Amino acid sequence: MFKEKLRNLMGVAAGSAKLAIGEGIARVCAMLTLILVSRKFGVSMLGSLALAQTVAVYIALGTDAGARHIGARLTAAWPGRVTAIRRRIQAKRKILALIAIPLGLIYASVGPIPGDARVMVSLYALFVAPYCLSLDWVLWGAKRYGSMSTSRALISALSLAALAIAVLLGVNPRWAIPVAAGIGYTGGAAYTRWQSSRIFQHEPDEAVALPSDVNTDTRWKAVLVLGAALACNQAFNNIDSLLLGGLTNLQQVGLYSSAYRLLTALLGIYYLLTTSLYPRMAEVAPENRSGEKLRLYLVGVFLAGILPALLVAHFSREIIVGIYGQHFAQGAPMLALLILALPLDFVTSFCGVAMVAWGMSKRVLIATGTAAAVNIGANVYLIPRYGGLGASWATLISYMALLIVMLAMLPWRPPASQCEVAAVGG
Repeated sequence: MFKEKLRNLMGVAAGSAKLAIGEGIARVCAMLTLILVSRKFGVSMLGSLALAQTVAVYIALGTDAGARHIGARLTAAWPGRVTAIRRRIQAKRKILALIAIPLGLIYASVGPIPGDARVMVSLYALFVAPYCLSLDWVLWGAKRYGSMSTSRALISALSLAALAIAVLLGVNPRWAIPVAAGIGYTGGAAYTRWQSSRIFQHEPDEAVALPSDVNTDTRWKAVLVLGAALACNQAFNNIDSLLLGGLTNLQQVGLYSSAYRLLTALLGIYYLLTTSLYPRMAEVAPENRSGEKLRLYLVGVFLAGILPALLVAHFSREIIVGIYGQHFAQGAPMLALLILALPLDFVTSFCGVAMVAWGMSKRVLIATGTAAAVNIGANVYLIPRYGGLGASWATLISYMALLIVMLAMLPWRPPASQCEVAAVGG
């Protein structure tokens, strides 16, 4: 048993290490993009970029719904049926993209967005379209972390390179930033398609009957239920940027975004672990799926988040000013508050990964839906009064709510075996 656990931990560590290379490049490039925009064009332009990226995140989420996670889970469970799984999942993602992109354009045109940001948000919504062609989820489910890592790095690196060239040529940033993002998405999608076709070119005859799990999990109901859970989680994570844009101004959005991106940069390191953990969680036998077996890990990840959170909170002003410049100093109190959510996110993300991998989408929907409702309510109340600082408080409050509900939703006992059920029935 000990050897098996050690082997699993080594596998997760190896996968995380491979992801770390590409994810590290992606995070550095993303941060360099923010620094370039903030120092070259100022707080308001960074606010426009934050709104555009937030809308793009929701378009990507609408494109995926739950299809990406389900596809990765099925790929891990049925590696010999990837072609059939890919066709079913991609058909749904393309249909969803045809709905999500127009909705994003409508929001950019008539939604509560400052007028100066509408052009950038609209173009960003359009240039996110190549994402629906990406097959990174296939690489994820197949545990091809090196290829997945490279695709992540390509998106951010190509985008940064294109933007840097545009800045040197003096192109209007409201046009250059979205086009650069589109170049990144296109390059990433092309790479994942090439890699997946190369890896799975020798599959069994597609005439072989598909497993029942594939037929059940690729239905619209399964995709949309999980998609709703992920949408609530996304609303919980970044609805504050959209609300700031509607209730205040681009300056507040830019200041808040400068602080929030530092939190997500630290979370990105942790997400390397949960990303490589997901396919392995999906392989856990039903009789072993309980919170009791995760208790030690939950305590460990919480403790791991406390020290970096306290350090960043203490040096928040020095960090903000050192990265973005003196005119972002007002974002330091926001960072000091937001970073306290770090250990809470470590625990809730771990719980969420386990429940999604175990097919408990409805439980995740309840937890994230509750947290999203708390977050929206707190933001609506606090933002008009305190601006970006109010959004920071709302984020911390909603993380506390998510932690409580997520722990309550985690199955603390394994499901009863068939023998036990029969005995009860008798």
